[in-house]
Amino acid sequence: MLLIPDFRNYVESIKTAFNQIERHEVVIDDTQLSRFLEAIPDDNKYIVLGILPKHNPVGDVDNIQSIDTASILILKKVTRSDQTHNNFLETFEEAQTITRNVILKMRADYLNEEEFCTVMKFLSIESIDVNPIWGLFGCDGYQIDFQLKTHF
Repeated sequence: MLLIPDFRNYVESIKTAFNQIERHEVVIDDTQLSRFLEAIPDDNKYIVLGILPKHNPVGDVDNIQSIDTASILILKKVTRSDQTHNNFLETFEEAQTITRNVILKMRADYLNEEEFCTVMKFLSIESIDVNPIWGLFGCDGYQIDFQLKTHF
């Protein structure tokens, strides 16, 4: 089971790794998500948000594993009234580059045997699913969904 302190630390490590990302937070649902996103300023900086994972224990009584499904959002607050279509696409180009780099970090952390304590050692690479997000509480960017196969 992916423990919340470990997930929080990983989300913070993403913020630390990328200077375009100024804020980070872990939330549980849309209500919390909206509160954090509506409160951030339109300052051309990104926020990384972790959505607490759901846990699906599988196996038998002697061997329980947890399939944890989590999401990481890379978002930037935008002022839609000031935005041309070209600006809109440029925001997504920039967000896509950051998102790609986050996925490459996840992969590197998965492969890094020296950092054995990272949560990404449990990453199921084939589960990564990336989707653009438009107009989520005034923000645009990408959502990375993924699964971890952890010990229960």
